[in-house]
Amino acid sequence: MRFFLVLALLVWQSLAHADTSVWKVTKGEQSLFIGGTLHVLAPSDYPLPASFSASYQQAQTLVFETDLSALSTPDLQLKMLSVLTYPKGKDLKSVLKEKTYQRLNTYCQARGLPLDNFRKFKPALLTITLTMIELQRMGISSAGVDEHFYKQATKDGKPLLELETNEQQLQFLAAMGEGQEDQLISSTLDDMGIFEIASRCLSTNNETSKVDLADGSSQHGNALLASAASNCVVARYFVFPF
Repeated sequence: MRFFLVLALLVWQSLAHADTSVWKVTKGEQSLFIGGTLHVLAPSDYPLPASFSASYQQAQTLVFETDLSALSTPDLQLKMLSVLTYPKGKDLKSVLKEKTYQRLNTYCQARGLPLDNFRKFKPALLTITLTMIELQRMGISSAGVDEHFYKQATKDGKPLLELETNEQQLQFLAAMGEGQEDQLISSTLDDMGIFEIASRCLSTNNETSKVDLADGSSQHGNALLASAASNCVVARYFVFPF
């Protein structure tokens, strides 16, 4: 009998109707555990729910979204910076509407962040950077579920597989917001305002079926949280020096 544990971020709307973020799919003598993960967690999120540990113990092979061992290598970091920053003669000010640029500047000033440090960043990289800063402000900077089990599997000698290559993920990031730069930055700034609420709801230890916001419909609340969650995903995978 073969058991696989797939650790990947799942669509928030699907999680919102489940009582756990680990599923088991069985066909004959083969079983597949699917674990919905967050890529950064707070120290208080550990230890993880027992369902994760139980699935890991049964799994013979672990499948991750991408090759985690290569994410922090100098070659990949340099490649990401070259792809996600503007060439000479182009910057954020030239692609954003004046109103959006001023709103971004106001946000950066409130956080003590010189906007000039980010002017060459493409919107995707800026979104990643601002997300990481907000998460760190809230104390959410510890290893996520995937990194936790990657280290454990490496130590235990379990076989590892990936769903995507790092190059495929980089190409996705490079295309993110292309032609809609203004909308992406506006959406990111909107998300910053709900991050503190979202961070409490997105904890692995929460029962996601009970997630709701006090104001507005649950459908609206889930949509806002999904937007914030998508930023969390990108932020975990690509951390840039600046």
